[in-house]
Amino acid sequence: MSHHNPFISFGSSFICPTIGNTNSLMFDGVSDYITVTDSAKDLQRTEAELDSTGLTYNVWVKFDAFAGSEPLLCIGRANNKYYGLGFQIGNNQKCQIHKYGLNQGIAGQGSNNRRTMQMANTISTGVWYMLTFVMGSGSADDWKIYVNGFSQTTSKSGNANVTLTYNSTTNVWIGKQGRTSNEKYHAGNIAGATVWLDTLNAGEIGALYSSGITGDPLQDCTYGASDGTNTPADTVKFHYEINNNTTNTLPDRTLNGHTGFASGTTWETDTP
Repeated sequence: MSHHNPFISFGSSFICPTIGNTNSLMFDGVSDYITVTDSAKDLQRTEAELDSTGLTYNVWVKFDAFAGSEPLLCIGRANNKYYGLGFQIGNNQKCQIHKYGLNQGIAGQGSNNRRTMQMANTISTGVWYMLTFVMGSGSADDWKIYVNGFSQTTSKSGNANVTLTYNSTTNVWIGKQGRTSNEKYHAGNIAGATVWLDTLNAGEIGALYSSGITGDPLQDCTYGASDGTNTPADTVKFHYEINNNTTNTLPDRTLNGHTGFASGTTWETDTP
């Protein structure tokens, strides 16, 4: 996949720094996942915190199969309790955002304690995608889903009264949903994952895709600005550069301490 960034126009002496994403991690769909360190609950949001900062999750991913829901990031969910945030592909092959919480202060399970956004189109196996999930606040009115830099048509379901609250867990997973029974795992490859406590806009996401898998989210030029007018790099909460096939530890390049620990995954040279 070749990426040229049309959003960036610099002098001939300027070169936007790149990173060496030369590998991906393969998840077998049976038991493989990444545990994201979040001992301070830095990634877990209350309703007010999400309203204040927003949250964007970006992942470069390829799917081998759709045997059920494909979890891409789960924040704060413990067992079958409905708290926290979930970004996944449903068993209908459509990208979804889930907000799990309390319905008017009452805990429970099922759609009564869940707010969901789902895109209209389906995605396929065997194809690399850059998927971007944007939550501007706790209200689904400003949630967006992007595929390869393009905003998607979406619909909302579930209960609009659901509000986020802190759970008693620090669980954050990539590739695992967080259930006590009938657990769901991702089947396929992931080549990069980033979380911002920020709401990236369409131009920034388009530039991010144009920069490709070697674009560095910690550099403002990746998003199309070199003068500091746009600074989503300042709000990156964690970023994994998947380029070292000798360890299952994924350093958090932001130095925020959200180290990833891969369990069961296999290193591959397959990348976007």
